[in-house]
Amino acid sequence: MNKKKIAFIFIAVIMMLIVIFIYVITASSFEYDNTTPINCVKSKLYSSEKIEKLEDDILKENVSFRNFNINYRPRCIRKTFQGYYAVLAQENGSLCFVFWDSQNEIYSIYRTDKFISSDDFKQNIVIGETKVDSFISDGMNYFYFPISKMMMTGHICNDGVIVIQYDSSGVVEFVNYFSNEEIVESSDFLTSYIPYILPEDRTNQGTVL
Repeated sequence: MNKKKIAFIFIAVIMMLIVIFIYVITASSFEYDNTTPINCVKSKLYSSEKIEKLEDDILKENVSFRNFNINYRPRCIRKTFQGYYAVLAQENGSLCFVFWDSQNEIYSIYRTDKFISSDDFKQNIVIGETKVDSFISDGMNYFYFPISKMMMTGHICNDGVIVIQYDSSGVVEFVNYFSNEEIVESSDFLTSYIPYILPEDRTNQGTVL
């Protein structure tokens, strides 16, 4: 093999390594913005099928931040005391929030068509009668707590978070409310587990349509 061919192969390998390096750095990088109104996400809409696939991948821990960043290219990224989240808008008008920590590990996803007040939410609850199916039938607006011996769901409202505990048959036993301030300041396990969304992103103006 002559020197020209060796030099050509060497340069080609170097260029390929540079391209790979740039790809890895770009795919893992992002900029957050806590000031631009959330309505900016309506410039890019995602189908329900694509959001449902993302949700399934996250629940199965089958998606890296790099792949998420490449495939979804989020345009609205926020920074909180827990880490970061991106907001994606669906074609049906609902919003999808994807959460990751300071190590770029995606750990949760939350979908909702709107954020209502805690008072409005509690109007639909009768302790000892309301069942968990009433809150999870549409596959949105809730998340489970990882507590093995009891069933608990969390629901993000525009003024805080509601945590509901159920008995063994799935009937509501008690309802607990945490204000926006309590979520930030409390060291309680429940509030530390709840993915945090900035209050301004939970107002009625946060809906896409």
